[in-house]
Formats: sequence, C-alpha cells, structure tokens
Amino acid sequence: MSARNAATKTVRGKRQFLVHLDATLIRRIKILAIDRNVSASSLVQEALLAFLAATGNPNPPSRNQGDPS
Repeated sequence: MSARNAATKTVRGKRQFLVHLDATLIRRIKILAIDRNVSASSLVQEALLAFLAATGNPNPPSRNQGDPS
C-alpha cells in the first residue's frame, strides 16, 4: 500500500496520519485527553497547531496547492 493510500479520509473530512511516538508520551497524551474530556486526536491536533504557530507557520496551505503527501 502506498503512503498516499494509507492516509484515508475519516469523519468530518479529516485524514489519518500515522506517527511513531514513545510509549510514555502516548500514555501522557491519553491521560491528559481524559482529564480534559477531549479525544487524544484533538489534543494532538491542538498541540501541533500551537507548535506551527510558534514556529512561524500558523496558516494551513491553501487548497490550490494540493495535497503535499
């Protein structure tokens, strides 16, 4: 299966993105998500958006640029 086919469309037009993380970090993310009553996915998305904003890349690419995957 190609990388492009591995990223499948899911609920609400979002796509799946596989990353490998340390087991301890995953556990911390899941616990924090439970404490905040949100999904781990939304928590990670929020963190990545904050990281991108802090590094000077706050805006998503325009739809005209296509899918970079």
